[in-house]
Amino acid sequence: MPPTFLLDSLHSLRRRVRWLEAIFGLGILLASAIILFLTAALLDYSLNLPAIPRLLLILLALVAVGYILTRWIAKPLLAKLSLGDVAGRLERAFPQFQDRLRSTVDILTGNLPGSAAMKDRVVFETTNLAQAIDLNRAVVLKPVWYSSAAGFASILLAMAVLFTIGSQYRQIALSRFFSPFGDHPWPKTVQIDLVGSVADRVPVGQRLDVNIRLSRGDRASRNASIFYQYGDDTGQRFGPVEQEYMTRGDDGIYHASLDARITSESATAGFMKIWMTSGDDQFALPPVEVVQRLA
Repeated sequence: MPPTFLLDSLHSLRRRVRWLEAIFGLGILLASAIILFLTAALLDYSLNLPAIPRLLLILLALVAVGYILTRWIAKPLLAKLSLGDVAGRLERAFPQFQDRLRSTVDILTGNLPGSAAMKDRVVFETTNLAQAIDLNRAVVLKPVWYSSAAGFASILLAMAVLFTIGSQYRQIALSRFFSPFGDHPWPKTVQIDLVGSVADRVPVGQRLDVNIRLSRGDRASRNASIFYQYGDDTGQRFGPVEQEYMTRGDDGIYHASLDARITSESATAGFMKIWMTSGDDQFALPPVEVVQRLA
């Protein structure tokens, strides 16, 4: 093997190491970016984050992606890896070279003084030794395979999640991520529907029955609460909020019975403000007027 072939082998090995480092970093970047995006979307959906916290979460994810891009791709590609560095790594992988490989690089590049006979002997021994060794065995491929597999698996995971959740959730997640201040609310997991009707005017002392059904998100363990306030005859001032749990029947209908009252005995009428909540949905009734009974 001529000495120039040894230098060519080191140049080729250096290029290969750079590309393998870039592929390794790309796998880490893909896996991390997809996991960060899915995690941010899951947190946003679970907590229904407002615009500012959602923006901070997005910026945090972007900073993490930028750090990974700089640390694992840009830095290895821009690093100055000399032939002497490559030779030093090969000497650690193949101790039989001792320090002759770096010396040969210095001799062939004109950076090592000494007698010509000694330098020729070092180059000759190193060249013959390199001819009997596969220098590519010094490159460890397992980390590259692992990172590539992680990146490919993350892509498959993202595709599976995006196709599983449906187009509506997919579009909302992307819109909320790329436009955090836009109006893109998540679909509610619970939807309250009123069953029957509620009178808009009732006499004092009468029980006011309210029935609802959960057309979305209904299950036996789901609770529904009813809130109400008693107000004066102007319908502007209301007392403290009172709360009751609604009773769920075997038919899935939630029921509550409220007492119609007037805040002051001297008043001729009053109003009740009533609303129900369950899960992430809320349903409000129009104000109900409470009047005195006829003599």
